[in-house]
Amino acid sequence: MVFPQIEPSAQQRVWSYVPLVQNLVTPMPASNWFGPSWSLTIEEWSYLALPFLAFYVCRSTRNPVGCAALILCLTGIAVRVTIGLAHGPWNLGDWDLLIRKMVISRSDAVVYGVLAAVFVEHYGQMAKRWVLPLAVVLLGWNVWICYHVEYIPGIVGWLLLFPLTAMGFALLLPWLAELPSPAIIAAPIQFV
Repeated sequence: MVFPQIEPSAQQRVWSYVPLVQNLVTPMPASNWFGPSWSLTIEEWSYLALPFLAFYVCRSTRNPVGCAALILCLTGIAVRVTIGLAHGPWNLGDWDLLIRKMVISRSDAVVYGVLAAVFVEHYGQMAKRWVLPLAVVLLGWNVWICYHVEYIPGIVGWLLLFPLTAMGFALLLPWLAELPSPAIIAAPIQFV
């Protein structure tokens, strides 16, 4: 037995964890022995999809990386809306499995930071005036929704939660980049 700590039913799907496809288009296996891998698959597939789209699909556009990030954002939103409309009555458990922990519904998870970087590169000085207030509003909304989880299983959870939260954090980046950093912090970061 190669994986003695895994029950027999889980051994049948264990190889889906090697290429990180265990939750690509289906929910995580019920008997998942490596539970935190749901987030790893979302990140890794995003890191693979973004350059693939930039180099092969968006190559002829003015900004291939921005185009690829936009495709992934729209794909994630479209898949979440499709799943949301197709699914019957929602509860937090269904939302967790079908929306939060599935790669196909979270293709936009890491690209909001990429979009923020592209935006700042093109509109940096103009954007600095209103980026911080908008980030504060979006993150304030995120804090509010965390205390009102009853809204998450509905349209807020499948359409708005992830994009608005990610945009709030991404919009903080230009402001944070302008902050002076003490040498004790700056030197190791610059070295790395």
